[in-house]
Amino acid sequence: MSAAPFTDTSILREPFQLLLQENRPDCIVVDMFHRWAADVIDGLGIPRIIFNGSGCFSRCAQDSVTRHAPHEKVNSDYDPFVIPGLPDRIEMTRSQIPNFFRNRTGFPKWEENIFGFVVNSFYELEPAYVEYFKKEMGRRHG
Repeated sequence: MSAAPFTDTSILREPFQLLLQENRPDCIVVDMFHRWAADVIDGLGIPRIIFNGSGCFSRCAQDSVTRHAPHEKVNSDYDPFVIPGLPDRIEMTRSQIPNFFRNRTGFPKWEENIFGFVVNSFYELEPAYVEYFKKEMGRRHG
């Protein structure tokens, strides 16, 4: 299933659920553009893995902005702020953040109950952000 960013694909919800009920997969890899799929997949008790096609750096920055909300501490959309906790000093303005991160509806609920992540990256490309991802955002299962 593929769609342009922010296209409403929820019309596929019922056919998707029927497909999963008839063909019980061992797990499902989903991307952020089909967030409604998490409820269907979790409701059927199928392990869910999130695919991140943007690499570790952007996902680490998104995580920090969602958790720490540094954009809420500036006076305007054009005042700079530093994204806290990253391996490098990354400065942005609120105007550079997508709307769904500004109001803290980014990823937290979407990432509940996941089995893990698949990231479009490799260690030699962004080693500091791979380490940050594993340390700060990694999931540990007992």
